[in-house]
Amino acid sequence: GSCGSDEKVHLLSTLRCAAFNYRNESSADALARLCPNGIDFFFDNVAGSLRLAVLNFMNRGGEILTCGRIAKYDAASGEAGGDPEREEILKRENGLKDHGQFYVGNWEHEFIACTAE
Repeated sequence: GSCGSDEKVHLLSTLRCAAFNYRNESSADALARLCPNGIDFFFDNVAGSLRLAVLNFMNRGGEILTCGRIAKYDAASGEAGGDPEREEILKRENGLKDHGQFYVGNWEHEFIACTAE
């Protein structure tokens, strides 16, 4: 996972999750260190430059599910370091399956049944 503090990295490590502090290490360096065999699934909450870095490390046929785009929400303008054209090229060339934007409201009709169980 990508975190903004060493404390969060430590917390994730106690849960047996590999993580890095994006304030202290570039995404590309961290991904090369933590994911030497590539990435098969990406649950994206950030977008921007982190998304582009992850797409560069994804294995052929990998899958992407986007839940948020905080880098875009926080950016005054532009892509917050991302490159949408390059993202599309990487997805196409590597056969990545992009499931699009996850929106919990799409399952609102199942809420009652799920909470009754």
